[in-house]
Amino acid sequence: LCLHWRLSKRKCETNNMMEYVILIEFLPKIPIFRPD
Repeated sequence: LCLHWRLSKRKCETNNMMEYVILIEFLPKIPIFRPD
């Protein structure tokens, strides 16, 4: 899955980024600048 591939790449950079990527990929309709 593209998501998994991206996670691996982002994970190397920062944990926070990883979470953001997950949200963007999982919830592309929901704005990223909107906290839960």
